[in-house]
Amino acid sequence: MEEKTSGIQELKIALGSWRIWCSLAFQDIVIRYRGSVLGPFWITISTAITVYSMGFLYGALFHIDRSSYLPYFTTGIISWTFISMVIHESTKIFIDSKHYMENIQLSSLVYIGRLLVRNLIILMHNIPVFISIALLYKMELNLHLLLIFPSLIILCLNAVFYGTLIALVSARFPDVGSIVSSLLQVLFFITPIMWSPSNLPEKFQLYLLMNPFSYFVALIRNPLLGIGFTPSEQIGLCVLTLGGFMVFIPTIRKYIRRVIFWI
Repeated sequence: MEEKTSGIQELKIALGSWRIWCSLAFQDIVIRYRGSVLGPFWITISTAITVYSMGFLYGALFHIDRSSYLPYFTTGIISWTFISMVIHESTKIFIDSKHYMENIQLSSLVYIGRLLVRNLIILMHNIPVFISIALLYKMELNLHLLLIFPSLIILCLNAVFYGTLIALVSARFPDVGSIVSSLLQVLFFITPIMWSPSNLPEKFQLYLLMNPFSYFVALIRNPLLGIGFTPSEQIGLCVLTLGGFMVFIPTIRKYIRRVIFWI
């Protein structure tokens, strides 16, 4: 019991410093696009180019109606961009924050919050791309769109849980970053981003259920497309979230204070 309380206390300390990690995240965006005419809207333009060029191409290759494929593909790209960037940046977040950690006494989880908010800002800049697709094909809205708010909360919780675990392992073993980058390239193709699960033969459906990224992608895709979550998706998300929390709490209690000695 003491172990769990200690882990939760560490989390409370980080949450109490929310102004700090929000300020650091906004500063990161400002610095990244300083001197640029369009600023962070280059994110929107870059995503739009990817979506429209690849969407039309793959729609033609798969012989799928663009009015149904492009919204599906767009939500997949937006979801994957957020997820992959959180994972990739988690591998180096403590190393990139070394200067702060050596000079300011803050919980190391503050830098995980910084990473999360930074990528949420990028996610918000990508949403207009989907809006343009929705207007182009006159998509109808329904009440499932409201699920985007609890979905984002669940996605952010998982980003904190698993992002912290990846960050800790990467701080201790620097080679993990390269391994994760290679795995992300493979995971992009085996996760339903460009293709629909309905295209998979029945004998491969089990492998899809074992892919955690398919559940995380659905958290953003389903509400934007106006569809609900299947029972298997609900169960999968519950297992992933609760499992992540149960590993996260004892791990930060034991290792989060050691990060400064690893980097």
